[in-house]
Amino acid sequence: MEMEDDSLLLLPSGEGASVDLLHANEASNEYNNTEHENPETKGRKRERLTLGQKRQVVDLASSNQFTHRELAEKFQVGRTTITNICKNTELIRNETDSADIVKKKRKTTKCTYDLKILDEALHKWRMEVKVSNPEVKMTGATLQNKAMQLAHSMLADPYIRLPEKVQAALSKFSASNGWLDGYRTRFGSFSTRLTSDQTVIKQVDFQTRLREIHHILDNVDPQDIWTGSEFALVSKPPSATQPETSRLTVSLFVNAAGETFDLQVIGTERGGGPPCDMEALDLREKYRIMYDVSKTGWQVAHTCMHVLKQLNALAKSRKRHFHVILDSAVPHVKAAMMLDSLGDQRTFFLYESLRILFLPPNFNLAKCHPLHLGLITTFKARFRYEELDALFSRCRNQASLMDPQLQWTLKNVLHWLSVALHSLEPSDIVSTWIQSGLLPSSTVASVMSYHRVSARPSKAVEDLQWLLTEIAAQMPPFLPWIGIPEANAQLWIDMEGKASVTDPGVDDVQIIRSVLVKHGYLEMRPGNLEESVEGIVSSSANVSEPVPNKRDVWEAIDLLKRYVRVSGQAPHIPSIVALNALKSSTANLS
Repeated sequence: MEMEDDSLLLLPSGEGASVDLLHANEASNEYNNTEHENPETKGRKRERLTLGQKRQVVDLASSNQFTHRELAEKFQVGRTTITNICKNTELIRNETDSADIVKKKRKTTKCTYDLKILDEALHKWRMEVKVSNPEVKMTGATLQNKAMQLAHSMLADPYIRLPEKVQAALSKFSASNGWLDGYRTRFGSFSTRLTSDQTVIKQVDFQTRLREIHHILDNVDPQDIWTGSEFALVSKPPSATQPETSRLTVSLFVNAAGETFDLQVIGTERGGGPPCDMEALDLREKYRIMYDVSKTGWQVAHTCMHVLKQLNALAKSRKRHFHVILDSAVPHVKAAMMLDSLGDQRTFFLYESLRILFLPPNFNLAKCHPLHLGLITTFKARFRYEELDALFSRCRNQASLMDPQLQWTLKNVLHWLSVALHSLEPSDIVSTWIQSGLLPSSTVASVMSYHRVSARPSKAVEDLQWLLTEIAAQMPPFLPWIGIPEANAQLWIDMEGKASVTDPGVDDVQIIRSVLVKHGYLEMRPGNLEESVEGIVSSSANVSEPVPNKRDVWEAIDLLKRYVRVSGQAPHIPSIVALNALKSSTANLS
């Protein structure tokens, strides 16, 4: 599983004399703008922008996606400063282009090149600590000590596969002051104490932030407005013989036009062996699923960054710019900060074709987040329905009853998850967006003109309850046999309760391994879809499920066509057309 990482922001170490005029203008602008600054920004330390940051300002301004006020909030300077920087666009571009040419001509020392993975791991750790532990004093000595710890951890990892020159550089690494100066040049300077936007955004009430989001989303196409959230899913209920459960973390993203993005599933990293590589299994092609792992099986910074990068790739392929609204869970903020280290949780983060907006920490997910207004419940109900229907069908159609616990292979679970994803109706997704209140009125009017929004909740829970009741009547022992004590759909959907899904901590091993995976320096074992959800190869892997022959398939389809026609259920014609298409697709069966 490859996780690229372009989170490393390289800033020029100094500014030439030819831009002194820019500094003079900026100082004057700060003086002239103090009387007109936004009350919310009072008390926030004004920043003196580097040449690299000024280049970012002019590039963002020229994209016509951001107002000068938004840029001023993002870079924590006055609006007049932004205006005057934009007046010097050509000068700034010439200076940064010249600096890039000089930098390319500069020779990089062998030590610096060979310690690239250490620098990247330290940068990630620094960004994570900034969110998780903002009270930590980030002195030069702190970074030197941490760099030494990371170097020793890399050398001690039994599954690391480093080139000889990189391993030699890590072995000789001493975290000297010279290395520290180089690190500061490559990744920007650091303050004695890292400041956190958490304090600032916590002071913002929900209605204020909602008005700001409405302003930003005004005139944005609904297909470019996205949100996402995680939830726990017990993939296998407990049984009398196996009382433990197997849980996954599922991350679902939807847009305001009713579209779903590929599902992210996060499993637990198994101990006692190298990490599992699921990339070669083409899970996105087969199931529309991205499978990641973390130490706890929860969402962490690098797994969140992975799904955001994939969403960014979709935006770039469509030549669009997506606005992504997230709650302030720690891994979300960490991921955004790694993608845009100049971003601001109070305003926004910018990464290529993504503009990431955060809701305040006091935001009530249950009342105002689209996914928590019924979509997650619908998804779980559809997953449980497909899971239960598949298990009961296999049990009923086999002469000798197999242990149902053997059916919870990774392949089956991913299939059930994929069915649940494809079962989400665009109208239901749009309805939850409207209920959330996150969309401005003009966008609500736009989506309602394209979708029939029903006030009636999804039938998913009702359908699951019907199936449970039917099975309990036909084969009473079956439900307890697979770990379901009673035929109650809502109890089964709520099995996870309020289980944690995001990890707020800082884990050095996960940070190191995410960097090593990016560079191909970590041994990986091939993924196996026949594993059980606990990571053990199932004994049912050797029992292949036979493919029905053409005669059996056609008889089943003909029976369904007759049922649709005779029962008179409307609309029966489209159903028959769909069954005819299914029948034609079986032409190659033997």
